[in-house]
Amino acid sequence: MNKTYNYRPGNGSDEDVFRVTARKIEEMSRTKDLNSLREVVANTIFNLRHLINAMHSRKIRIKPWMEQLEVLLVKMSLHASSINELSKATPLSRDDSASFIDISSSYILSRALLENYLMFFYLYMLPKDDEEAQCHNLLYKLSGLCNRQKYQVSLAPNILKKEKEFQEIITLRKLLEKNGYFQQFSEKEKKGLLGSSPKASPYSWGQLIDQSHLKGEHFSSSWKMYSNHAHSEYIGSMQLISYFQDTEALTHTIFHNLEATLLVLAVAITDLLNLFPELIPVFDVEIDTIGKSFIHCWSVVGLRKNINSGQPSVDPSSEGC
Repeated sequence: MNKTYNYRPGNGSDEDVFRVTARKIEEMSRTKDLNSLREVVANTIFNLRHLINAMHSRKIRIKPWMEQLEVLLVKMSLHASSINELSKATPLSRDDSASFIDISSSYILSRALLENYLMFFYLYMLPKDDEEAQCHNLLYKLSGLCNRQKYQVSLAPNILKKEKEFQEIITLRKLLEKNGYFQQFSEKEKKGLLGSSPKASPYSWGQLIDQSHLKGEHFSSSWKMYSNHAHSEYIGSMQLISYFQDTEALTHTIFHNLEATLLVLAVAITDLLNLFPELIPVFDVEIDTIGKSFIHCWSVVGLRKNINSGQPSVDPSSEGC
């Protein structure tokens, strides 16, 4: 939020270690060493969780509109852990004589991880000031609660909860109407955002990828591929049949999917350190040198190069997300 973005936060970036780590990454990629890559993913997830825990131990204060920050980061770590586990073969028989990697579920979780990061970016990195951030948070909450109103409930506690959330929806709509940033939208845009199915964001997923700190050229195509698998059973079945016939291609695909997972995690950690510089001493002292070096190396690959020149100009979409 209007600060110079630090691509390599912390003072533990030993250049020799960085070069050694870069060579390790190149060697893993050349040999498609899944076991070593899984270990790097697991360690990076642990380091993200360590930083989340440090926010409590260091009593780092967050602003009221950051109320969903921790849970989004925890969800990110859980998605990544599941993707890592799914990179291992699943038995197809009782005697383990046949097994296969569940690439279809891995793609669906990869989409969830990417969208999780994009919502983190939208809520906490994209806003230029508190007014815009509050607007984003209000839209995010309003969209979720309105969707929950569509659920059928029969138990008394759930009926009461639904009624309470309906009153909260009314309050959120009033707060949005008073929000200075929201008032900048046209009447047509406001109607689209506050309709019967409110949008969590005025931007589509594609537009958020373009504005985010991720290198859009890679993640735009990846998100479309993940979405195709999520929405088309036929595409997923075709892909599965082809991988049954070519297990080497499956290994390459799983490897690249884990690499994409690491890119998202490394960028998210770098974003978090920029959002809360108070965490940098934790990163410097409590994260081991190799762990820091892997995060820096993957963030170099995953981060957009022109962050400090400002966000790309993107007009709100009628699609939203």
